[in-house]
Amino acid sequence: MISPARPNLFLILKTKKYYLFGLIFLFLALISIALISTFSSTKKSPDSITQNEILPSPTPIQYNYDISQYQIDTDSDSLPDILEAPTNLNPNLNEIEACYQNKCTDPAYQQAYIPKHNIVIILDSSGSMEQLIGEETKMAAAKKAIISYISKLNNQAQVGLIQYGHLGSNSTKDKDLSCSGTQVLSPIGQLNANNVNSILDPVHSNGWTAIGLALEKSQEMFAGKEKDTNEVFVVTDGAETCNTDPIAAASKLAASSAHIKVNIIGFAINDEEKAGLEAINKAGQGSYSSANNSAELEDIFSRNLSNFTTLVNANDCIDQVRSDLISCILNLHTKIDSFRKSYINNPKLTQAQVSANESVYQSYIINLQNFEREKFQEINQIKSTFLNGL
Repeated sequence: MISPARPNLFLILKTKKYYLFGLIFLFLALISIALISTFSSTKKSPDSITQNEILPSPTPIQYNYDISQYQIDTDSDSLPDILEAPTNLNPNLNEIEACYQNKCTDPAYQQAYIPKHNIVIILDSSGSMEQLIGEETKMAAAKKAIISYISKLNNQAQVGLIQYGHLGSNSTKDKDLSCSGTQVLSPIGQLNANNVNSILDPVHSNGWTAIGLALEKSQEMFAGKEKDTNEVFVVTDGAETCNTDPIAAASKLAASSAHIKVNIIGFAINDEEKAGLEAINKAGQGSYSSANNSAELEDIFSRNLSNFTTLVNANDCIDQVRSDLISCILNLHTKIDSFRKSYINNPKLTQAQVSANESVYQSYIINLQNFEREKFQEINQIKSTFLNGL
């Protein structure tokens, strides 16, 4: 008799394991189906959305906009008051007109633009300066004029002093010696009211006239002063009597980096000598003046300083006005361009606002350009007048 087979424990357990896995899988599937069903029930097809459920488009933000406010322009600069503050401008100040501040005829204003003014006086100490002019010698009259001039200078100019013709005598045997030497009596800036008398006291008339050599020597004194206004004044009672070349020397000074202007003061000279001296000042791009006594000589010095203040300094002043105008106009351009960037393609503004702002922008730019053109013409005219007066 055959006994019934015993159940295989391994097979039973294996079958139960797969059954358990199947139950877990089924449970998870049911949960997924439930979640999908829930999500689908809340989602509507495009066709099922009603008109009331459509979200409205963003509306532009209104900045209390009123087109009539663009007509108010208190300072008449083509920029309405309502736009001045956003552009960092003052509605009560026309900044365009404020860009042009020409006070160059005002001496107090000119003072702020006075460059350093350096002068070297070249004093003729040749023998002929011992001749009388009225009741005093030419040398005494020249000293008196220089002392008076220096005592009145204050800080208007820095002055130096050179002499020539002080060596030897005006005899033929001493010509080579006399024509070979010049002497710096005072460097630029060291001659003043306190020492001018003591510096000039030992100066005497002796030898020959070496104007060219003295001009060459003077150039050394302007070293490092290339950015200043530089001049030489030759006080002489006659033409060149040595073998130096004053015309070439004067031309070299004028063409130097220091742009040294050569002025000649003919002291009690004749017409023939005058022609030779005028050739020197022309080569040196300077002026020629004649004096017959110490008062006239002093007046020439004083007039030169006055002309420098009212013409040269005013000329520098107008250059500064031009520079200030350019900077100011550029600054206004920057501000108005920044303003334009703030409204172009700005979704917060209505089309009417953008159009109104663009119209304002174009008007303001035209106003700026016209003003700039007008003032440049005025500046160029003033500049031309100043240069003609030098």
